[in-house]
Amino acid sequence: MVTDSDTQRWQRIFAVFEEVSDASTETRDELLARLCAGDEDLHREVVALMTANAAAPRFEKGLDEAHRAVAIACIGDKQVRAMGSLGGSLATTAPAADSPPAALALGATLVTTEREHDQAAGMTVNERLSHFGLLDAFDSAVSSRNLTAVIAVLRQTKFTDMQAHETATTILSNPAYYGFR
Repeated sequence: MVTDSDTQRWQRIFAVFEEVSDASTETRDELLARLCAGDEDLHREVVALMTANAAAPRFEKGLDEAHRAVAIACIGDKQVRAMGSLGGSLATTAPAADSPPAALALGATLVTTEREHDQAAGMTVNERLSHFGLLDAFDSAVSSRNLTAVIAVLRQTKFTDMQAHETATTILSNPAYYGFR
């Protein structure tokens, strides 16, 4: 189980990693030592991230900025690009996730554990809709601006009444933001 202290620790590791990664090669070691302030575990974790990052394949190499933007824009639907994260998509091991194929194309190895909980747990709205074969029904309900129909479709994806109502009202309050005309 991940605790708040684990989360805070990883946030600290990532913050140091980002700062050190942005530093020039000449100042990187000195900056890393200063930021870690004698915390050997922090130093070791940041060095491991830097090593993995340096060895990671880069799909964007060879792409100019315009093509890189197009490639990135094609990963995930509008809702995922607006609110989702690569880590969240990979961590949920959702069957309809957009990120695992991209990660695999970049040479990643994905290792997951068997789910012992509700299969829809952790899935995004679109992942649930896809998993339960309800994308068309949902699109139709949203396009008709029918709150009752949107809620009914969302309830079929194992959302609670409250989750379905909050999600439906949020989407219907600004359908264009979520990719609907």
